[in-house]
Amino acid sequence: MNDIGTGVRRTLEQPSSPLRKAVVRHARASPWRSHHEETGSLYIHIPRTAGGSIVEALYDSRERGHTPLYSYAYTNPELTSRLFVFSFVRNPWDRIVSAYH
Repeated sequence: MNDIGTGVRRTLEQPSSPLRKAVVRHARASPWRSHHEETGSLYIHIPRTAGGSIVEALYDSRERGHTPLYSYAYTNPELTSRLFVFSFVRNPWDRIVSAYH
């Protein structure tokens, strides 16, 4: 497992961890979909980065939402470590200008 995955797993194993409490509170259903294993990838959607369009183009899926990486790592750490995990970020200055106009 990579260093990030190991760190997340260790943090989630601590019962008093605020991260663990947040995961348990938000992990209502499994975030995993068949397209994750089929493509070998996991896209983490960051708000306001055209993530819905990216998910539709990559996975031919119309699902919406912003599931954080820790939810995937908590529910299936082995699969999380095997997949290519990626995300896109937006230039903060462009986002501020966009919000203003």
